[in-house]
Amino acid sequence: MSFFFAFANIGCSDENPSGVRSVEVENILRGKVLNIDINNSTVEVEILARSHNLSDKISRRIGSKISLQVQPGDLSLLSKKKVFKGNLQETFSSTAGKTFLLYNVWPDEKAERIRVKNVNRLLRRDTLGMGESMLRTVGDNLPPFALYDQDGGVVTTDYFDGSVTILNFIFSRCSVAEMCPAATIKMKKLVIDPVTRVEGHGKVTIHLDEQNKVKDSFFHIVEFRGFERFIQGHPYWEAPVLVQRLCGICPVSHHIAAAKAIDQLVGVDPENLSSTATKLRKMLHYGQVFQSHALHFFYLASPDLLFGVNAPAEKRNIVAVATENQELAKKGILMRKFGQEMIKALAGKKIHGILAVPGGVHKTFTAEEREYFLDGKQIPNADTMIEWSREIIDFIKTYHAENANWIDNFAKYPSNHLSLVNKETGALELYDGRLRSIDSEGKELMNISDVEYSYNFKEAVEPWSYLKFPYMKEYGRENGWNRVGPLARMNTCSHINTPYAETERLIFKAYTQNKPNNMTMHTHWARLIEMLHCAELMKDLLHDDDIMGSDLVREGVKRNKGIGIIEAPRGTLIHEYQTDDKGLITKCNLIVSTTHNNEAMNRGVRSVAQDVLSEKPEITEPMLNQVEMAIRAYDPCLSCATHALGQMPLIVQLEDHQGNLIDEKVRL
Repeated sequence: MSFFFAFANIGCSDENPSGVRSVEVENILRGKVLNIDINNSTVEVEILARSHNLSDKISRRIGSKISLQVQPGDLSLLSKKKVFKGNLQETFSSTAGKTFLLYNVWPDEKAERIRVKNVNRLLRRDTLGMGESMLRTVGDNLPPFALYDQDGGVVTTDYFDGSVTILNFIFSRCSVAEMCPAATIKMKKLVIDPVTRVEGHGKVTIHLDEQNKVKDSFFHIVEFRGFERFIQGHPYWEAPVLVQRLCGICPVSHHIAAAKAIDQLVGVDPENLSSTATKLRKMLHYGQVFQSHALHFFYLASPDLLFGVNAPAEKRNIVAVATENQELAKKGILMRKFGQEMIKALAGKKIHGILAVPGGVHKTFTAEEREYFLDGKQIPNADTMIEWSREIIDFIKTYHAENANWIDNFAKYPSNHLSLVNKETGALELYDGRLRSIDSEGKELMNISDVEYSYNFKEAVEPWSYLKFPYMKEYGRENGWNRVGPLARMNTCSHINTPYAETERLIFKAYTQNKPNNMTMHTHWARLIEMLHCAELMKDLLHDDDIMGSDLVREGVKRNKGIGIIEAPRGTLIHEYQTDDKGLITKCNLIVSTTHNNEAMNRGVRSVAQDVLSEKPEITEPMLNQVEMAIRAYDPCLSCATHALGQMPLIVQLEDHQGNLIDEKVRL
């Protein structure tokens, strides 16, 4: 989409990169960025030039400073490009009162502007030389062109040399003078708006020092979520349905977490739910964790393990796994199906279904549904799921034994670990419990009730990522971050309350002499133990008559605040909602599992870079593979979790000690 709007602008004019004409051109401001406030979406700029029309609206002189409201997409551009051109529109801020919104922002560095103009002069000359009726065909050379991408960088023809590229062109030779610029403005907004930035699945920048050793690295998350604002103004009972749209991979997790929070808004705490409602919600949750773990291990992680870091990207995929290990692939597909069928039976659909309502659930389980999962006539039954889960754990233990050196040391680093644990016993808990954190040596750092989370956690922001960095207030930004997910849960819990999974947990803990496990790749092992645990839990619940009860919904005294915390497949998931007296949501805060793991993923990337790239200023294919593996171990719930066949869309950039780009590899 970035290229789409850029070509439109080229066709209109190379004098005005924004493609804005007519009345809006009179409200143009040229400025220099002085300071950016990410939290408040404001930017302080020095005025370099302004259109005549703005002199009546802005009294400040050239060279003076002004603070402006900016949309997130434009804010991202301004963090990279200091000199800019953009339009101003009068607006109102609840904090600042009357102010201005800066929009349609374009980079306006003189050298880059001249470069774009010169290159596109060649494009215009090429077009005129060929004639208006001449069309380019297969085999013709690509003419020279220059355009701006969504980050404000200049992209020229040679950028695409040696790659297969698809471009959308818009030809703006319009009989109506104002039509094409207006259309271009609309398309540009679609591109700059954060919603359209999901194509940037993952970007890693690695910084070297003067000795070409890795100094630092950053895993950039360029997606903007915005659900905390989308949901404001909606009735509270809509939350469990709306927030599922955050994700097509783990909608059940958001559904359950939101439902727990909404329960509190109607005055029902977890212990006040009916036994039937609690057990049905838990079974839905266990089905989600089971299928999600199966999806990740068999579809996404197994190619890494089976084929290794040196395997070509085209081989590291589920198709190759199915070709070389049909039995493993078949079991993976059927295990995921079992979990999805459980979700469908309870929520009506495999994706974006509905079970939970304020204070309970809207349906019970039937005898026919129960037999479907127990008799094994149509799908492998619950006993088979347990058997296969144990087999897969034996597979991973054998693999670890044969590859211990790199498995134990790959992306290894000390960290704190956070998860829910059972309120009374400290056992592994996925649905409801206390928040417990331990450090890398096993010392308990925190043990609080779920409603206390907001008093104990803060979220830091960085200018290079939309994803925040949660940390425990008491220990600060540097020392208070946590790893969450299967590995963390194995470390924080005292035991597992199902027999087979507990046996495997003891073996897992014995590997590190019962000390916390800080080895990133052992996350896969921990994930499989949880998968076995969920299979055991689902079998137990299927034999429990409470799941076919009729006591579905409870009521209480309404409140204006509700907090719901669960252990999603990827880790601790927090939902908080506040409402007004009419039941409309006034505030929403979501801390998803991948947000908790943001610091951990960055440290994993840094560890890989230091191991394989220091003093080797060139990005290799195995290095890309290892970056992927370090990120993928956390099963991040981003668009980078939806891999292409064997690879995630990824950009890795290498910069020297002066900030110069010396190498880049792009996978799209």
